[in-house]
Amino acid sequence: MLLEEKAQRLVDLAKKAFPEPPLARAEREMLRAAARGRMADRRAGNAAEDNPAGAEKWGADRAVRAKLLRWLCTEHEASGLVDHRGVQVRGVRIDGRPDLSCADVPFPLGFWGCAFPAGLDLMHARLPGLFLNGSHTRSITADRVTVTGGVFLRDKFHATGEVRLLGASVGGNLVCSDGTFENPDGAALNADGIQVTGGVFLHKGFHASGEVRLLNASVGGNLECSRGQFENPDAYALSADRIQVTGTVFLDEKFHATGVVRLLGASVGGNLDCSGGTFENPDADALCADRIQVTGNVFLGEKFQATGVVRLPGVSVGQNLDCSGGRFENPEGAALNADGIQVKGAVFLRQDFHATGVVRLLGASVGVDLDCSGGTFENPGGRALDAEGARIHHGLLVRGGRFGCDSGVNLAYARVRVLADAPVSWPARGRLVLDGFTYEGIKGETGAKGRLEWLERQYPEDRNQWRGTFRPQPYDHLARVLKQTGHEAEAVKVLIGKHRHLRRYGTLSLRARAWDRFLGFTVGHGHRVWYLSFPALFFFLLGTFIFQQAKSADLIVPACANADAAAQRVGRFCPWMYSLDVLLPVVNLHQEEVWRPDPTNRLLRWYFWAQILAGWFLATLLVAGLTGIVRRE
Repeated sequence: MLLEEKAQRLVDLAKKAFPEPPLARAEREMLRAAARGRMADRRAGNAAEDNPAGAEKWGADRAVRAKLLRWLCTEHEASGLVDHRGVQVRGVRIDGRPDLSCADVPFPLGFWGCAFPAGLDLMHARLPGLFLNGSHTRSITADRVTVTGGVFLRDKFHATGEVRLLGASVGGNLVCSDGTFENPDGAALNADGIQVTGGVFLHKGFHASGEVRLLNASVGGNLECSRGQFENPDAYALSADRIQVTGTVFLDEKFHATGVVRLLGASVGGNLDCSGGTFENPDADALCADRIQVTGNVFLGEKFQATGVVRLPGVSVGQNLDCSGGRFENPEGAALNADGIQVKGAVFLRQDFHATGVVRLLGASVGVDLDCSGGTFENPGGRALDAEGARIHHGLLVRGGRFGCDSGVNLAYARVRVLADAPVSWPARGRLVLDGFTYEGIKGETGAKGRLEWLERQYPEDRNQWRGTFRPQPYDHLARVLKQTGHEAEAVKVLIGKHRHLRRYGTLSLRARAWDRFLGFTVGHGHRVWYLSFPALFFFLLGTFIFQQAKSADLIVPACANADAAAQRVGRFCPWMYSLDVLLPVVNLHQEEVWRPDPTNRLLRWYFWAQILAGWFLATLLVAGLTGIVRRE
């Protein structure tokens, strides 16, 4: 049958099926074009007149009855006359709501710049393709529709009311680029459980007022929302919990969401790219991606901006989490919550990264570096960076960054391999928690003075808050690392400085504080036993002088009856040797056994006994220092 014969046959069948009122010009042209595989174009050629928003003003010559469209798609003889290219129409108004539910349409449906004032029903329908580019419509109900090709709702497409694609199956792409979906009091686009073999495109001018739902969806390509606008203030702007995306999720390049963006439990085969995106939901969750699994990278940088909480707890990232240049703002709570995150690569909070609110990495595991170099962390009165219990398998880099005034850092029980920092990058006094923090090496300041100043940042400026804030572990671990890396002298200084801080910030009693100070003065707390040489030298010189003067005054007398024989054997009295013999409790120079102070001079004998006791006391301290009894590490 020739094309013209097919077209006339189709028109005749329609006239018979719809005798009254007669077929309108748009209906006849649609039927003839469908049989010929061509486009039926009823546009006036004027952009203002052809705008589907004003379709109610279009005359009858631009109107197609919904019943006629249903008849064309479902009546066996009529649909058999339609070309494989399907129905292709421009600039018409569909009067009534086309009911194609459960229909098996053998050809694609294409309506460009058309109007569906009553919407469209495609529940359980089957068709090769659906094109509504530039069309305006009320609600569309297409639950569990099966489209073997693509679904195109793009190029100024406009829906007022819910577009439902629950459980739909799309063999190609779902393209909503530059489309507008309006349903402020509910779901603007509801595609829960949709199965898309290709990609989902909600980008390049896409605009939704109301919730966009993709819960439990499956996408074989990318989910692209670049330059999309999602608006649903104080509610969910984009809900994609448990979505499975084989490719990459793009929420970048001027993506803008007002409301919560939810990706809970999602699975992404490529990257999650939010670079340049804006997420706004003040005082609540802005981006909620708990337990998401990303095979590639997560990008939250390069002018990324979030007002509200960015949640990434329990997330698994196959490569890097890069927040370089991102801005996270939530002054009253968590700006970035990544507790328990597992990152096989590095975490970058650097290069103009800015957070107002706490950045949480509690229990995080980072395969390479946590790099905070050049980042700014602000949370006045609270913690700006909380990485308690984090495991960083290579380096913690804190260089050139800045922690705001009265903003703290918590590294309690965190573990890193290399600490690479600059002292000026750490927060002010009283805002640093290091108890239990461990590392294997240091790249940066290794001098004891600088490191003790670093450790002193654990303690508040207010003297009234000092007592009980001392923690010994940071000192012991720092000294151990310095010693293992060849800085033994600096390690000793750190351990001595530990006692100075213990007396100042600890809970020692007045007696214990005095004893600790004495041990520091005499044996350097067991680390500098040679300090004992100073008091020993003092007693030696003092004794030499006193015994010399006593001998001149005949106050040094023989110690026994046969003193002359002993003196002949030992030699004459030697003041310095006598002082040394009295001072050293173990060494016998035979001076003390031959000579003694005059018993009638009580003052001289008291000094004699005092030097003996001083010798024993210093010897005891020497033994204690050498054996480590007074060394507290």
